[in-house]
Amino acid sequence: MTDPSVFAALQAENARLIALLESHNIEWRLSPSAVPVARDLELSRLTSAEKVALFRRLFRGRTDVYPIRWESKSTGKSGYGPACANEWRAGICEKPRIDKDELKVFQELARELLGFDDRQLAAALTAGEIVEICNDNDEA
Repeated sequence: MTDPSVFAALQAENARLIALLESHNIEWRLSPSAVPVARDLELSRLTSAEKVALFRRLFRGRTDVYPIRWESKSTGKSGYGPACANEWRAGICEKPRIDKDELKVFQELARELLGFDDRQLAAALTAGEIVEICNDNDEA
C-alpha cells in the first residue's frame, strides 16, 4: 500500500469514524490497564523447553510423521510430503529416476517416515518456520 492517495483516504475515513464515535460519547481508546504487558513479560521468561511444551499443549497432532514443504524450481509448483529418513539416499530412494506410478509402490518399500519430536519443533520455532501439523485423521 504505497499509493499516497489510498493512505490519505484511509486517514480521512479513520478521522470520520473517530468523530462519529466521539459525537455519541463512545470511548474508543484502550485504557492502559487493557494493554497485556504483563502477559508478554511472563511468556518471555519461559525456557525453550517450556515454550515447546506450551506449543504442544495448544496444538496437537500426529507425532509419528510430519510434513515437509517442497517447491519445484522448474515448474514453481509446491506442496507438502511426509518427512522421510531415506529421501534422496542413493540406492534406497530412487525418486528422480522412477515414474510417478512406480514411485508410490517404491516409496512404500523404502520409506522410513520421521516422527515429529520436541527437537524438530524447537528447531522450527527458533528458525521462525511455519510448523505444519498433521491431524490424527491425515494419511501420510
